[in-house]
Amino acid sequence: MSKEDIYLIKERVNKFYLILPFNADFYEEYAGKEFAALYEMATGIKMLVERDNREYFLDAKPLKNMVSIGDTEFFKRSGITIDREKLTRDGFKVVIKDNVIYLNGGGGYGKINAVYEFFRIFFGYKYYASDEIRIEKDVIFKKIHDIDVEGIPDFKNRGNGFYYGRRDECAVRMRTLTDYSRMIDGCEVWGLFGHTQQKVLIPVEKYFFRHPDWFYGQYQEQLCLTNDEMIEELTANLIGKIKETPNSKYYMIGHVDSKTFCNCRECAKQTEEVGRSGIMMRFINKVARKVKAWQNENCPERDITLGVFAYEVTEDPPVKKIGGEYKLLAADLKAEDNVMIILALINADYSKPLNDEKYNGKDFERVKGWQAVTDRFGVWSYFGNFSRGVSYFDGVDAIAPNMKFFKSINAEWVFVDTLLEKNGIIFQPLYCYLHANLLWDTTLDVWDLIKEFITAYYDDDKGYMYEYYKYIYDTFKKNKAEHIEKGNGYFMPQLVGFFEMVDYKNEFKDGFWKYGQVEEMKRIIDKALYANEHSGKSDERKKTVRDRIRLEAMFTDYLILELFDKEVGAENFCKLLDDFMLRIDEFGLKNTRLVKCRPINITYTIWKNRALGIKDFLSERK
Repeated sequence: MSKEDIYLIKERVNKFYLILPFNADFYEEYAGKEFAALYEMATGIKMLVERDNREYFLDAKPLKNMVSIGDTEFFKRSGITIDREKLTRDGFKVVIKDNVIYLNGGGGYGKINAVYEFFRIFFGYKYYASDEIRIEKDVIFKKIHDIDVEGIPDFKNRGNGFYYGRRDECAVRMRTLTDYSRMIDGCEVWGLFGHTQQKVLIPVEKYFFRHPDWFYGQYQEQLCLTNDEMIEELTANLIGKIKETPNSKYYMIGHVDSKTFCNCRECAKQTEEVGRSGIMMRFINKVARKVKAWQNENCPERDITLGVFAYEVTEDPPVKKIGGEYKLLAADLKAEDNVMIILALINADYSKPLNDEKYNGKDFERVKGWQAVTDRFGVWSYFGNFSRGVSYFDGVDAIAPNMKFFKSINAEWVFVDTLLEKNGIIFQPLYCYLHANLLWDTTLDVWDLIKEFITAYYDDDKGYMYEYYKYIYDTFKKNKAEHIEKGNGYFMPQLVGFFEMVDYKNEFKDGFWKYGQVEEMKRIIDKALYANEHSGKSDERKKTVRDRIRLEAMFTDYLILELFDKEVGAENFCKLLDDFMLRIDEFGLKNTRLVKCRPINITYTIWKNRALGIKDFLSERK
């Protein structure tokens, strides 16, 4: 520790200045801008920015009272060492010694994350959402002290599929980067992402007329993975994409959302021998070997990985269990070193951990089987009711256990998929925050995070919004247990409806919800609104919090509109419906799935007809 007090700012006067490398890269520039922005947010004062761009500058400036970001000449002369391999791309290092603040990282994003860590330690910085940033304000004095802190994420690459988690600034500040989070061209994690086989690499509109044998399915939605001519063309196109994205590491060769698979003579023969996933492994290994050969000759310094889905028709690994151990069906099914298997277990129950053998035993065994194929995994996880976006999803208890499970299989990339729409899921900002934090640190306590977020985001000093969330959580659990006890079968949260446009054993059948429960939810919401109006906060802040509460209250109104038209009466029902539709517009929910995959205007017609007693084919409750 320094013997004398170190002031970053004293009596509104800066005591430090910011130093960037003369040839700062994008990440160092971004980190510098973030430091300056957060410093001004906290103090109201701009910090002087300089560069280590002259020898006389380096000699003249004393090595103190500086904020050194990235690989400045001052950092190089500091004697501080960084194990970049250990820190990984996003890990950070914050060191204060000899009156100098050093912010650096394992890679580009690590340098940015070092800035956030510094402000967390000394200014109480917390990023809850794009519209809720907490940091100490109106700072006149700020003492700092010597520290040496590192932070390493549990997963090297993390993707947060929630609407706000996919926006560039939000993704960076939440420390989650996806295909959507391309801050500038050339800084992507993924060069290709998603269902790229038939959509990008071998597009139907370009190839089908000349090569119909390359495709399979009613809509030519799948490729024939045993067709060598197609593989050659796909590989050539892939190499073209790799050339176009020199800073990318991962390239996803994913098949589309479909349960179809080629059934040509050769594919049918190999399906009998090694299964559909076996055909996929032979395909991706051929592509991987060709890409590796090209890479060795043209850019041996690059780190290139091809990702392929274990998804839908390829969920089951190409293995057999012998004496309690999984063995490959054929030797050539072992994944090449530059191949990563992306587990996308769409049919699992995400209200339970994936390694829960009672409820997810089949999928747990699938993962163990894939471990005989490779030791390189990515995970495409799911969260949300994809057919009823405004509805509650019973998945919060599985988030942390699943993250720990993904860590146990050494997943190097984890992406959480959910409804893409803005505000398209109840408590979306909360779940975005939970996933971002647990993707970084799987040991965090979920309920501590929930309590912290709700208190900050809803100014919930009285605890009413936490009470609202906890009431929904507890009531759902209670109803679920009663539902099972009545012999209605195990309740599985509904993902399949997104694809098949049907509900599956969901909570909107068999009297799952009770009207009295909805009334209690509305009573709690009324308390939260009253507390906000009498909080003493500014009118602007009260309006912000009021709107956030009104958005989450749409769940209770949704339950009434879907289930309890008779209980509220036609007149009140129609008033509620009109107000609900106004909030749909106000909060940007026009593309949200309210019931199955029906357009909102059809759902509106069904609800209104039912309340008014108008009988037609739409108004039957399915």
